[in-house]
Amino acid sequence: MESSVNPPTSDELLAARDIRKHLPRCEFHHVDVTCDGCEVEPIVGSRFKCSVCPDIDLCEACCRAIMAARISIQNELGTDLPAPSSSGRSKRGSNWIRRVKGDDPKRKWLALMETVPCLHRSHAFEQVRSGPERALVFRGVPAVEVDETDGVDDSCTLASAFLEALPPSKVLCRDLAWLHCVTWPDGSNNYTDAAAERRIGEALDAWERAVERGKITSADVHRIAKTYNLLGGKWMLFPGSGEVDAAWTAVVQAMVAGGGLAGGACDEVKVSTASPSDGKHVMLAYVKDYGDVERVDGVIDALQRALRDAGVSLADSRALFKPDVFSFLNIYSRNGFGLKPTMLARDVR
Repeated sequence: MESSVNPPTSDELLAARDIRKHLPRCEFHHVDVTCDGCEVEPIVGSRFKCSVCPDIDLCEACCRAIMAARISIQNELGTDLPAPSSSGRSKRGSNWIRRVKGDDPKRKWLALMETVPCLHRSHAFEQVRSGPERALVFRGVPAVEVDETDGVDDSCTLASAFLEALPPSKVLCRDLAWLHCVTWPDGSNNYTDAAAERRIGEALDAWERAVERGKITSADVHRIAKTYNLLGGKWMLFPGSGEVDAAWTAVVQAMVAGGGLAGGACDEVKVSTASPSDGKHVMLAYVKDYGDVERVDGVIDALQRALRDAGVSLADSRALFKPDVFSFLNIYSRNGFGLKPTMLARDVR
């Protein structure tokens, strides 16, 4: 007998504690949000905010560590400690979550409570289930270590479930900013580790020094990109609200079928969700080296082919290519340097 239970709505999916139970290979990424425990960025999966401290975010592992520490306080001391005199991050050192595993009971807990007020039971943690800083990432290929429930043959089926459940025209940006499809088997990209963050920071310092020296040209930007290995870029397409679902479906299906676009030259695509103020969307397809002309051209050819094969014709048929370094340096279309942040343009009709 078939179940009469209806599948979850998009709102229910976006508020789910663990979306992977409903949509395998999907996970939330909290963009530009750092865990105040282990300092990982972005927070992937569940994210928790302290209800007392003004700006404390934890990943699920660190939230569990806090809960375990509270149990340890009770077990080791036989009583709760008084509430801390402060809240927030003013006294906290870096990577403080490691220190909840120390050995000296009362002195450890008293000192930590002042440094980490969230250890006190009066500080409740609530899971973040909406917000424009969230993105949902669908992994279009199996993980490196594939189990029996995540085989290669399931990729197209799982992609279809992802596309049907969350069409970009129906998901509001106040709940979720971006939908991604990636073909990173290990779930990582070029710009989410500590080394990349350091390179971006050094590039910004170099840019400020260049600005202080005088006249700026595009050559200065490209030199910084090469020096600090910030060579990625993206093609940008601009589907309207009546086109975006079909365009997104065509591109994701091409990604999954080919293990990426253009023989793997593109391993990430994403699309913005719906804004109540307009019917505009942007779709981005990333490449790792904007200096590799053959691969850059190959990706836009693959995008154009995917749209044509699906019978999708965009009213705004522009495709613009922008190196990531311009975004990292906060150089946009109306900048004071007279620089053009896009370097290529194509018509995808």
